Amino acid sequence: MKKNLISLIFLCGFAFFGEATEPELMVRETIVLKNGNTYSGRIGSQSTDGQIVFLSDTSTVYIPTRYIVNPDDTEGTVDIYLSYPDSLTCYKDLFDRSVVNEIVTTDTVDTHRLNNLLVLKGVQILELGEKRKVLDPNYKEIVLNLSDIEAINRTPVNPKLKNWMFDDMVTDQGVYTGQIRSIEPGKFTKIATNDDKLVNVSNRSLKIQRRTPYNGLRPIIEQVQILDNVYFIDGKSATGGIIVEQNFENGSFVYADNANGRQVYRLKDVDRIVKSVNASFKPEYTFDFDPDSLYINRQPILFYLYKDKKDKLEIDTQYAKVQVIKSEDRKLNFENKDNPNFATLNLLRCPITILDNKLPTKIPISKADIFDRMIPYQTLPPTEDGTLTRLYSLPEYGYYILINPFNSTIALLKIEK
Repeated sequence: MKKNLISLIFLCGFAFFGEATEPELMVRETIVLKNGNTYSGRIGSQSTDGQIVFLSDTSTVYIPTRYIVNPDDTEGTVDIYLSYPDSLTCYKDLFDRSVVNEIVTTDTVDTHRLNNLLVLKGVQILELGEKRKVLDPNYKEIVLNLSDIEAINRTPVNPKLKNWMFDDMVTDQGVYTGQIRSIEPGKFTKIATNDDKLVNVSNRSLKIQRRTPYNGLRPIIEQVQILDNVYFIDGKSATGGIIVEQNFENGSFVYADNANGRQVYRLKDVDRIVKSVNASFKPEYTFDFDPDSLYINRQPILFYLYKDKKDKLEIDTQYAKVQVIKSEDRKLNFENKDNPNFATLNLLRCPITILDNKLPTKIPISKADIFDRMIPYQTLPPTEDGTLTRLYSLPEYGYYILINPFNSTIALLKIEK
């Protein structure tokens, strides 16, 4: 059972469902039960007795029609009222009294016990018959036993996501690296390897399971969306970090956090593991750059030709336009491929007042000003794909000009919050 516990923890490292106050969904998990019901969302907590709390925002369930009090309501979005006996166990994920009572107490979901009835509000009936298939879009917390689960499936990570973790599985047959796609508790784990293969790994052959950061230069904590908070039998805890490795042969696991680094614990000492949102996680994606373009805060920049006229830059205002760049903190991120045309770019504060984005024909800037008044910046090392990055921290919002004396081009920028 404990071998399965950490296996599921590794599975849900990126799982997250999107409520209004929560970050964008990275990966969804779907639990498929042996009774046919499915729940999509993420694992909220696990205990060593095999109990799982699953946080679901969408579910598809099968309900025996004989327990539906209002069977004639079948069209569109309906409320289904259910009456059930205490002896009903094969659908306990729907009718568990303790879950319903907890939901009513916390008022986190619109599913309530009314006069000894259970009501599923705002659902859609997908199939009729003696057993009805129902789509329920409401958030709910479902208490499940590991023995009730047929499989846990997982959607793939966005291939453009730059900060995430690989799954490594060390087995009798070799090492497989990629993304876990599904788990059949007590049986197999399916991994999609980085060389585009699907491999079913038997629990019996699994020796070590670990997470490896995609970006080795970034802190591990910045590359996971959900944290593992481990609570031990003796009342102690390890929180604010993640489980990065489990050794199935000696029963240990490695826990990593920013405060204590990596710590080794014994699985037999664990009482439960609770998942929480990682505030440090901010998804970053690869960007498809045009090699001939400059991007500021991922926005392509348009340049216009200028003429040098006696310490003034003359531009054709018929065609030149002011480009608005958004920045929450007055910081600008310049990115481009390794293009020599951008090596001589200089950013300056616009020396004149511009009203309503109306440009003057001439801007009083000399050749010396281009270099003497340029705003300093930080240069980052080039990425593997040849992307160069400059970081600017501006003194204030307003109008700026970006000049390239190498090819006599200029861009007119308005930086605003």
